[in-house]
Amino acid sequence: MKHILFAFMLVFFAASVSAEEPDAAPGAPPAAEEKVDLKAAENFKEKAEDLKEDLSDKLGVLEKRLNDKERHHFGIIYNNHNLIQTVKTVEGDVGNAVSACSRENPDMASKMEDRFDDWKTAVNAKLTEAEGLTQSMIFAQDYATKDEINDALAAADTLRAHSQTIYDKVPVTSEEACEFLYEKMVETKDNMLMLISTTLISVPQEMQKVEEPASEEFPEETAEETAPAEEDTDAAAEDAPAEEEVPSESDEEPAE
Repeated sequence: MKHILFAFMLVFFAASVSAEEPDAAPGAPPAAEEKVDLKAAENFKEKAEDLKEDLSDKLGVLEKRLNDKERHHFGIIYNNHNLIQTVKTVEGDVGNAVSACSRENPDMASKMEDRFDDWKTAVNAKLTEAEGLTQSMIFAQDYATKDEINDALAAADTLRAHSQTIYDKVPVTSEEACEFLYEKMVETKDNMLMLISTTLISVPQEMQKVEEPASEEFPEETAEETAPAEEDTDAAAEDAPAEEEVPSESDEEPAE
């Protein structure tokens, strides 16, 4: 959860959404504006509740028949998918900010676009790896059909997209703001790479490690049980003097 909240914070930073709302037109009645805002907020909330209910229904139908191990497996798929989509949102917001800065500050366009290309190359390489791991987890499971899982993930995508509509992301294009974005792209790239590596890639690998002890338990015990037996056999062989005490036939014949 901490990683997801961190990613959403980056969404807002990457877009440079700090432009102030334009002042109301002279003479516009404040009461009318408040009613419009309240109505929009009410519609937003109602739709959000409907989308949450749809997602909850899909997740409920899927998870109610899963055991603990399967539920944990699906939870990783679900969280990875949502985090991958969040990283893509960050990339889109950074791209929009870079485009706006390049358009309003032509002298900065070349260096802004070059740095964003480097940003995309590094992040997308890791993102492709993370998506491959998530798809592998979907194909490897047998507790749900691919369509059932994809339907739940699509419902999460719809709710996430709706939640973004409440924000008016307007990149700030002053020279100072664009220079700040240029300098911060290195940091956000490193943060994205860390986020992807530690959460999207490491978590499935850690789950595999959790599952390994159960499959290795019998071989480990067998190895421990057989090792002492071999040592005892060797020790018994060393202590047995039988062959040394039995005289050979040549030793029994009297010398002439």
